Amino acid sequence: MFLLVLPCCSARPEPPTAAQQADAARALAVLSAADIELLPQAFAEVNARRHTRYSRLVQQIGSKMPATVARIVRQGPESDAVVVAHYESGVVASGFRGVPANTLRVDAVAEQIIETEPAHLSTRFAEDFLYETLPDTMRWNRPVQVIAISARPNAPQPVREARYYVDQGVVVGLYIRRQRRTLFFSEDTRYYLEVRPDGYGAWVPHQLHIATDVALPLRPVRSLERMMTFYAYENSESS
Repeated sequence: MFLLVLPCCSARPEPPTAAQQADAARALAVLSAADIELLPQAFAEVNARRHTRYSRLVQQIGSKMPATVARIVRQGPESDAVVVAHYESGVVASGFRGVPANTLRVDAVAEQIIETEPAHLSTRFAEDFLYETLPDTMRWNRPVQVIAISARPNAPQPVREARYYVDQGVVVGLYIRRQRRTLFFSEDTRYYLEVRPDGYGAWVPHQLHIATDVALPLRPVRSLERMMTFYAYENSESS
């Protein structure tokens, strides 16, 4: 099916100021040297370690009561998942594109979210974004650098916001907001991925959050939110 993707705005943004160029140079220097491969690798290998996974899915269509599915699962590397607890309220409808809304390949989701060469990390498109180095924050008793990126109002970029959390040169958290608009629908999706130290010298998935709003002409907005928390990891030698 052919979809006409409409640009975000009609005019290009104004050239950045000298201060904005300096902010961009500082932020891009940190991110160009950072290792971002840890995030997709950790999520790709999540099922290799025995752990507990809490997941919650909330779907809402217009003003209707939301449908919720929540469960706690004990996941092992060589065994089927064991459902520890399960809760449902309402009926979850099919996904936005015909895929059941409660299916999610956790081990593949990070690779789908993280682009190989994102425009906001390229000096070629730096004028389309604003960059800000925020004060350090603490994660797991460790200082973490925070780089915030936002698309300028008239920039024709699908990624409207991004935030990178960098721990000693390694990206350990990532927030991305993407928007898409065509003649037939508009879509606004927010992603958040986070890893944490496991206590055995490795980094493991901690949180995954995906929220999507889809609007179609003459139809109510459909919202789908999926949240996962990973915890109680066993040492790989004892799994």
